[in-house]
Amino acid sequence: MDWVLLLLLLLLPPPTTSLHTCHTAGSREAYSYWVTQPKNISAPKGGSISITFSFCYPWEIAKNPNVKISWRREEFHGPFFYIQTPAFTHEDFKDRLSLDWKEGQNFGSLTIRNLREEDRSTYFCRVQLNTKNEGLKQWQSIEGTALTITPGQPTKVQSSVSELSSNTEKQYENVGYTGHNIDLKVNPEDDNIVYASLFLPNSTLPGTAPSHNLHRGSPEETLYSVLKV
Repeated sequence: MDWVLLLLLLLLPPPTTSLHTCHTAGSREAYSYWVTQPKNISAPKGGSISITFSFCYPWEIAKNPNVKISWRREEFHGPFFYIQTPAFTHEDFKDRLSLDWKEGQNFGSLTIRNLREEDRSTYFCRVQLNTKNEGLKQWQSIEGTALTITPGQPTKVQSSVSELSSNTEKQYENVGYTGHNIDLKVNPEDDNIVYASLFLPNSTLPGTAPSHNLHRGSPEETLYSVLKV
């Protein structure tokens, strides 16, 4: 008789359990389903970041659970910026989002690329699925993930004004010509030479010996040219 009962027990189907049943413990004792995300993350401006998530539930899921992942930002009831099905991505995140999750998994990640200052916010993952006996169920992370944007890599700045001035002066040579009635026949199309003339009436030019042959009252003309080396 005992062997008959044992045989009947072996023929009974095993009890159905969820693949991702939550184990209630600690502060989550009152909940049997949740979405877990990191509380805080940070990434540099212009870089990328992946927000990981995992979820669990107590229900027996339908034969076709039709699991859908979506994301909100700003606050718990904030606007959706990503919906897996039907596909939706907010224009602020166009071509910058990718969801790494496969059907049957209870974990994944959302990657945001080319981070901007305005991406600083709190992000909430939301899960939706069909159960076998209790219809459609949906739930999401309570606290979400706070994303902080840090300064990106510093770009090379231009040299200081003094450095630029010093470097520029090294590229030129100053040449001066002193005398009377200097012929200013210069070629205006020559971009490598810049001319300027200066009239000094009967004065001694800096850096030159006094001249005693100048006619009194006749201005002395000095032609300066700047040659680009």
